[in-house]
Amino acid sequence: METVASISTIVGGRNGGSDQELRTMKTGKASGWGMTYSWIEIGRAEDTPMDINEQAQTWCLERFGKSGARWFEKKDKFYFKNEKDLTMFILRWT
Repeated sequence: METVASISTIVGGRNGGSDQELRTMKTGKASGWGMTYSWIEIGRAEDTPMDINEQAQTWCLERFGKSGARWFEKKDKFYFKNEKDLTMFILRWT
C-alpha cells in the first residue's frame, strides 16, 4: 500500500520553517525478512540538495547505528522497523 501525504499533514509545518513550497512525502508499509517496516521517500522541491539521501543516510547511521534490521535505505526509500524512528526521521527531514 502506498500513501501520499503532504508535510503539513505529517508534521503540520512548512519546509524548515520557511515560506518555501511544501514537499510531499510518499509513505507505506512493506514486509520482509519476517518483519514489517514503514517506509518513507524524502520529498523533493526545487531547493532540495542533490545529496539529500546521502545526508539522510549519514544522519540515520549516527542516530540508529549501521543499516540493518532497525533501518535501511533502498532505491531512495528509507525503511524503519520502529515507528518512533520513523517519526524522528520525518521531523528531521521534512
